[in-house]
Amino acid sequence: MRTKYQSNNKPTGLRRHRHLLVPFFLLVLFLSLAFGYWLYQQSNDTPIITEQVEQEAVQEAPAQSEPEPEIVLLNNVQSELDAWLDSATTASTTYSVLLKDPLTQSVLAEHSADEPFFAASIYKLYVAYLGLMDIDAGLENPSEQYNQGRTREQCIREMIRASDSPCAEQMWAEQGKAESTARLRDLFGLSGTSMEAITTTARDATTIMSRLQRGDDLSTDSTQLLRQVLENQMYRQAIPAGVPDATVYNKVGFYETGWLDTAIIELPSGREVILSVYVDGAGSRQIASLTEAIMTPLLAE
Repeated sequence: MRTKYQSNNKPTGLRRHRHLLVPFFLLVLFLSLAFGYWLYQQSNDTPIITEQVEQEAVQEAPAQSEPEPEIVLLNNVQSELDAWLDSATTASTTYSVLLKDPLTQSVLAEHSADEPFFAASIYKLYVAYLGLMDIDAGLENPSEQYNQGRTREQCIREMIRASDSPCAEQMWAEQGKAESTARLRDLFGLSGTSMEAITTTARDATTIMSRLQRGDDLSTDSTQLLRQVLENQMYRQAIPAGVPDATVYNKVGFYETGWLDTAIIELPSGREVILSVYVDGAGSRQIASLTEAIMTPLLAE
């Protein structure tokens, strides 16, 4: 009887599952690659996120504004004014003085600044100022023929430069004396000025010159026009004579017994002050002397 041969070499577990090895290794390889790619992405994404955060922080940070320059207060010269008045005032003279810093609005010296005076040609400063405001507002044409072959703008120039009366009187009547008095009071607070009675105060003239100096009411062109004719006006023997080395923009008025002058004065630093001096019973020489006495300390700063 033939005996069948039976092998004892039974397949092991590894050999039985050998068909699973390839998928297993592929899975491991895939996971390794995926993990490596994730690490690569993390290493590259971090700087980008950081950069974005830094950019956002810069954008959100408030802009650093430049510190405002410190405003230096000008010296008060009240004692110099008082000393000059004590030595020069007589029983027949009346003075009204106001020296002001338009930047800080501080009064540097003052004497009877609200005393009413006959305005003389100072009224032409007010007429010119209102006339330029009307031009800027489009109410009047600066190029129209106006007086004796001169345009409206030329008349404004001449009433300041040469104190031309025909130009000033025509525009004064056109503006209305009562109406312009009200405009000066309501717009600028000129409570001591009457265009009907032709009276004004040193304080009121200083107010208008301060507003001109700051550019409060007129256009740039009108401001430059008025400053130019004030600088070049022909009567220079009062305030300008007291500060011969300074640039002065002024308007005068005078009559038989009195003299009035109001001015913007440029200091060596570039700052400007406003000085108005009215006197009855004296003249331009006394105003020049007073100006020199109170302006010398400021010009030396």
